[in-house]
Amino acid sequence: MRKTILVVDDDDLVRTVTVRMLRRLGYEVIETSNAETAIDAAKAHAGTIHLVLSDIVLGAGNGIEVLQTISVVRPDAASLLMSGSGVSVAEGVRFLQKPFTYEQLRDRVFELIGPVDAL
Repeated sequence: MRKTILVVDDDDLVRTVTVRMLRRLGYEVIETSNAETAIDAAKAHAGTIHLVLSDIVLGAGNGIEVLQTISVVRPDAASLLMSGSGVSVAEGVRFLQKPFTYEQLRDRVFELIGPVDAL
């Protein structure tokens, strides 16, 4: 069983690149472009979702609210917010500043859920 990450980003290019990086690392990835489809995907996915990686600023929605809603149906999923718009986050919030490198994404994901083969 592979680890699954739900990626939420309304920027098609950023989402596509992020998904490719995560798949290259061996993760199964569910990609969504907005809050509504992310919540629907979290509810519909039959397996475990190990991590929800969401942009803070979504065109129609807010990444923090997405994570809060998903945490109700997926309480065991780790969460990671990302943003490139200079948004400040509260101390202790798991955060990844955009733009990020492959290595930065890898290290942050490994820190939260471990590598693919570490089940």
